[in-house]
Amino acid sequence: MMGADVNALGGEGAGVIPRVCEEIFLRKCMAEAEGRSRWTLELGYVEVYNERVSDLLAERPKDAKTTDEVFLEVREHQKDGVFIVGQRFVVVDSPADVVRYIEMGNKVRHTAATKMNKCSSRSHAIVMLSLKEERTNTSKKGKMKTAGRSSRMNLVDLAGSERVKQSQAEGQQFKEATHINLSLTTLGRVVDMLADNANKSDKSQMMVPHTASRS
Repeated sequence: MMGADVNALGGEGAGVIPRVCEEIFLRKCMAEAEGRSRWTLELGYVEVYNERVSDLLAERPKDAKTTDEVFLEVREHQKDGVFIVGQRFVVVDSPADVVRYIEMGNKVRHTAATKMNKCSSRSHAIVMLSLKEERTNTSKKGKMKTAGRSSRMNLVDLAGSERVKQSQAEGQQFKEATHINLSLTTLGRVVDMLADNANKSDKSQMMVPHTASRS
């Protein structure tokens, strides 16, 4: 996870996300050069705004400025885990593609000017990278077999905690700050309880409040 003071895309130097993607595509080229596997990388980009999730890559009118019309539901699958209903994923072929789509999503991400920050993020953002590999192997009998596997990485850009007295947030900005601070507090509780449970037996572990906040 990245805090609000970390430039995920990078300013003068490469940010976290481009560097991660460069490493993935480097390994992709090396694996595919062997001729036995094919990798496909898909990108998703969402934000959590006032405890609601919206798709920053959803197709919308050119003059759209907010994501109010594309809030989505978060559900949990018994096997595949948490997923977002109707989320759009796009195939990316290079780190430049990733940066281009994220910059496109940032144009509709919720931001606002406060006394503390001229361009304050009013939401948490999640970059989702889904990697799928198809590998072809030769069996002992000389037959070709194709197997697949997949993995997913989530990179989170957290909005910073906000002291309302200093930012002088009012109205909608006050509501946004309240949700941001609540979600960050919940995240801290989750991390603390996961750490505590790691040293306890299954029977003595406490229930982790994952669903206390959308974030």
